[in-house]
Amino acid sequence: MPSKLYRNILQFGLIAVMIFIPFARGSVKIWSITLVELVVLVLVFLWLWKANNDNEPFRKTKIDLPIWLFVVLAVISTVFSIYKNASFLEIFKLLMYIGAFYLVVNNFDRLMSLRLVATIIIMGTAMSVFGLAQYFLGLDHSWWVPENFLSSTYVNHNHFAGYLEMAIPLAIAVLLSLKSDKMSSMARLIILRFGLILSLAFMFVALLVAQSRGAWISLGLSLLVMSIVLIKKKILPKITIIIFLLFIFVAAVYILSGTDDVAQRLRFVEQVNNEGFLEGREKMWKGSIEMIKANPLIGTGIGTFEWGFPRYRPEGLNVRANFAHNEYLQMMTEMGLLALPLMLWIIFFLVSSGLKWEDKSKFDKSKGSLGLLEAVVLGSAIGILSLSIHGLVDFNFHIPANMLTLSVLAGIISRRV
Repeated sequence: MPSKLYRNILQFGLIAVMIFIPFARGSVKIWSITLVELVVLVLVFLWLWKANNDNEPFRKTKIDLPIWLFVVLAVISTVFSIYKNASFLEIFKLLMYIGAFYLVVNNFDRLMSLRLVATIIIMGTAMSVFGLAQYFLGLDHSWWVPENFLSSTYVNHNHFAGYLEMAIPLAIAVLLSLKSDKMSSMARLIILRFGLILSLAFMFVALLVAQSRGAWISLGLSLLVMSIVLIKKKILPKITIIIFLLFIFVAAVYILSGTDDVAQRLRFVEQVNNEGFLEGREKMWKGSIEMIKANPLIGTGIGTFEWGFPRYRPEGLNVRANFAHNEYLQMMTEMGLLALPLMLWIIFFLVSSGLKWEDKSKFDKSKGSLGLLEAVVLGSAIGILSLSIHGLVDFNFHIPANMLTLSVLAGIISRRV
């Protein structure tokens, strides 16, 4: 197979998946995730087949060990699973994410990686525009749960916000890296900057109207980390921190004194089935801890939280608990205590490596500026950090559209470090 055709199949095949998967309600339905798994499987098979024929080496990463230990742990938990069908389905998802990760690591060069990033930013913008039209213009959004919180193509507002947590840092980083050079005219530079500023405006407004407090806090903390890194790199002035703190002060005043729905949403905890939402989460966490105590080594089986939890359900919990609303607790309930250090190992490496990486290639940045590839790696790390913090109170890692996107960002980071 010609090299150009092979590369085009891989990159545009993965881009097509990344476009489809958020529009298919986040691909939480079995038909959509099955289709995505099949496409990714074909792409991975094509890569492995060509690599074998051409004797191409497998590119190793510094998180191979925790990734494959996690897979081994998932398989062991499946063997002893209380519901093997659910565990097998979850194993296939896990392998899809890992396949996408290694696909990017082994095949996606600078230009191909930039196209993936552009896809994420464009998708975040398109879904934001669509979601705002649904919210303010009355376009159909009958699948939203709850129905009054902007969710765009997703079912739940927290998971739409989760996608924006990855798209927004990328757009900010790329915007800061744009500079005039011999390769780009001033007119093109102005158009790109204007497009990114407009994109960020739509995404920030959509994130605000989505009313996901977990996303607001997680992204806010992550962008603070990003600002500190950029100040240390002398990309941003030190006054940026003062501006950031001033913004937090203004937001606090708005929360305390505002009378609109968003301000009230921030001040009060909404009721779900006559039960405070935060109170419901705390009860889910309490039951999850009891599950872990009862199955500390191998859990109840990956993907089985929904079936294992009822036995440990605390009294007074009036909502159905399909997820623990804490990714780290849920992984331990399903796969045992060893799942936590493996998850943290992977997340810590990706974030820390992405924050400190510098581009030393021929595309290196000029002094006092941010190189485009360096910006992409930094934005990817901040997006992963934000979603990981959000994972303390939600389950974005169990939303295929968001987890596949995270896997792609992880692949971009790991290919560079």
